[in-house]
This record gives sequence, structure tokens and C-alpha cells, in this order.
Amino acid sequence: MITRCQGAREQLALYNPHTVPAEEAVGCLTDVMISQRKGEFPPVAFVVSVHEKLAFKNTEKADQLKKRMNGELLLRKHVMDTLQTNFPLLSVDECEMLLDLFGSIASIAQAGAEKLLDVTVLNTSAAQAIEVFFKMIRKSQQAVVRQVLRTTN
Repeated sequence: MITRCQGAREQLALYNPHTVPAEEAVGCLTDVMISQRKGEFPPVAFVVSVHEKLAFKNTEKADQLKKRMNGELLLRKHVMDTLQTNFPLLSVDECEMLLDLFGSIASIAQAGAEKLLDVTVLNTSAAQAIEVFFKMIRKSQQAVVRQVLRTTN
């Protein structure tokens, strides 16, 4: 016969009352302490504790994955908005394609028109417009850096 009671982390644990009395299990801080105190081998409560810890780790990993995926979704939405705002000539599908193939705006910026035409189904004018746009940004960034260097010298 197996008795149900709460484990140390508020998770359901199963105890064999012949090995660990239920009244002792409920008030105990950890399942390992119960099995050591009873001196039984194999420690039934310890096995339950290991399963409980694994379940806790799996729950933790699932929560972390969910948070990371939510963060990536927000990031992807932000990147999509940025692409659509700066390239109104591109459709939503074309923006998604660029993001799927290149992974980030920085990677898209480094690819020239030739690379964009080789890898994507964009037309020539769209690929050239993207290349020109990012060239202008690089030039303006370089101009800002030169200006900062002049003022510091």
C-alpha cells in the first residue's frame, strides 16, 4: 500500500507506509532525510525524491524555454516592424523570408545585392535598394566616428 503526501517542494510524492510512516513523511523537510532515518535500502523515499527533483528540473527548463521563446518572439516582431518600416517596398512575406534566411538585420546589412539575389527571390530593384540603404547607414556611422575622433584630438 502506498500513501500520498506532499513532498518538500509542494509536489505530490508517494510513500510506502511500511518503509516511511505517513505522519513522519509529512513533517519532514526532505525525502532523503526520511530514507536515511529509516535505514531502509533501497530507500523508497529517496527514489521518490529523485523523481521529484527531475520533475522540478524539467518544469524549470520548460519555464526557461518559454521565457526565451517569448523574448525571441518579441525580438522577431521588433525586427519585422523595423524591416517593414524601413523597406515599405517589401511585403510581409519578403521581410519574413529575409529574417528566416539571414537571422538578423546585421546579417542582411552585410549581404550585398548579389548575395540577396542569389539566396532570395527578391527582385533586382529591391535587393539593390536594401544594399544602398545599408551602405548609407554605414557611411553615416563612419562619418560620426570620424567626427568624434576629430573632437577628441
